Amino acid sequence: MQLTAPSPPIARRRSVLRWCATLGVTALLAGGLFAGPASATTPRPAPGLVVAPGYWTTTDQRLWAFGSGDLGGVLTSGPATVTMNIGSVPISWVLARGRDGAIWFRFFSEEDPNQNHSWRTLGGRALGAPAASCVDPYPAPPIVWVRGTDRALWRRTTEGPWQRLGGRLASDPTAPPSVEFQCPGAEDVFALGADFAVWEHVGGAWHRIGGRSFVAPAVVQGRHVGGTDLFVRGTDNALWMTSREPGTSAWSGWRRIGGVLTSPPAAAVGPLTEERFVYVLGRDGNIWEARSPSETSGAWTWTQIP
Repeated sequence: MQLTAPSPPIARRRSVLRWCATLGVTALLAGGLFAGPASATTPRPAPGLVVAPGYWTTTDQRLWAFGSGDLGGVLTSGPATVTMNIGSVPISWVLARGRDGAIWFRFFSEEDPNQNHSWRTLGGRALGAPAASCVDPYPAPPIVWVRGTDRALWRRTTEGPWQRLGGRLASDPTAPPSVEFQCPGAEDVFALGADFAVWEHVGGAWHRIGGRSFVAPAVVQGRHVGGTDLFVRGTDNALWMTSREPGTSAWSGWRRIGGVLTSPPAAAVGPLTEERFVYVLGRDGNIWEARSPSETSGAWTWTQIP
């Protein structure tokens, strides 16, 4: 993929956020291909769908959570997640498109992880997977963004109506997740525009970042060190990233991480260390975790998630 200089889109659960790297066998990239064992992620992920940190859609359209098992539903997209502190208790929301094209969600309390909250609908009609995040300060509710059937960006909170933000999207949207159960300071949404470059919607306006992809990007923001990391599946199907320093608007050049991706990426930030984690489906159809030892340096390693 030619990702040179960036080139209007008419564009936790605590135990789940970090999948332990001791699961499976850690493998370095060799020649840009996934190495490692042939064992399968169980149950099998649905081909091509985005994998959220700790959650995925199975081939029978059900939601599966690492460490918690089958969460049911009839999903027609990959899931999105957001975790917030509500009265000092972490609450996790998991959202996906249902069989009716609307967005559905479940939520879980860290205080009672076995509490069974049923699926609820937020309505609307989406072309694919939602994005979910939140904005400080508490008690603002979680925010959901989708690519509507008109290919524009739409948003709502879990407590309010749908609002049209415009643009013409060529992918589902993505937004920075919460870190250590704390929300980002402002709404910030990314998606592919009609030119298949990455665009950012912030402060009510669209800004072109560049690159080229055919599936939704992923993004994380550090909480302590700061900075924003943006990930895409390039036209060579490898994982690429670009970064922005805190307090600046300029993005770095694109860096090729490698791999062979068969899904859009999903990203998370580890607590305290701010390690970057990216989750994808590999060429073998299994879930893989790409892990960076720090925000700014170090070699990325890949681990298959069994």
